[in-house]
Amino acid sequence: MVLNDILSKNEMRISENYLQKNETRNLLTEKFDKKYEAIAPFAYYFFKMSNALTINGYDNIEEVKDSSCVIVANHTSSLDPMYIIAALKDYGKIRWLSKKENFEKKLFKYFLDIGQVIPLSETRGLNDYVIQRVDEVFEKKEKLALFPEGTRSQSGDGILGDFKLGAVKFCVEYNVPYVPVAIVGKKIKPFRGKVTINIGKPVYLDTSKEINYVSAAMEMRERIIALKEGNLDYAPKQLA
Repeated sequence: MVLNDILSKNEMRISENYLQKNETRNLLTEKFDKKYEAIAPFAYYFFKMSNALTINGYDNIEEVKDSSCVIVANHTSSLDPMYIIAALKDYGKIRWLSKKENFEKKLFKYFLDIGQVIPLSETRGLNDYVIQRVDEVFEKKEKLALFPEGTRSQSGDGILGDFKLGAVKFCVEYNVPYVPVAIVGKKIKPFRGKVTINIGKPVYLDTSKEINYVSAAMEMRERIIALKEGNLDYAPKQLA
């Protein structure tokens, strides 16, 4: 009887802690949602007024405006996520994946928290926490965004590196399309330079058959290269 009482109390304590943590997270989510809703249009109008942002391909993304997808883009600057958030301000909330070390910078962490960015582990693997957060993204019909290269392009000429397989795996696991986006512009810095965002058409992987992940990632890369060159209607000869 005493043991049962102890177990019962422990279960209640665990449940209370779980509820408190979730209540706190929900309050923070609500708080950051409001900030996100303010920052996205502010960034858009700031970039537009400074004549620093041109956006092409809105028609391409219209069909997933109110549904989930995985947004994939090339990566050359720490401002890249903000450019995409600004460009897609009217197309639903975008949640990013980012390496954990980015959260170690206090100011940077503040903006990552506002965007409810999901931190990856040191090994860039998908632990239980990451999977749970990604589940929530798609349950809420939000959009997940990431850079398939896994880091900024190392070459000065902006040549894309090899794509990792994570984005393809998310598309298959959650049965959602990906939307390729190209960020075009050299020395992208605040108040200097001009940036063009080229948005491609949503790509639906055929999950009714076995997916070749490597080929699908290579095709994803080819699509972004084509978008960088201004080809918004690019279609490969063979789909993955």
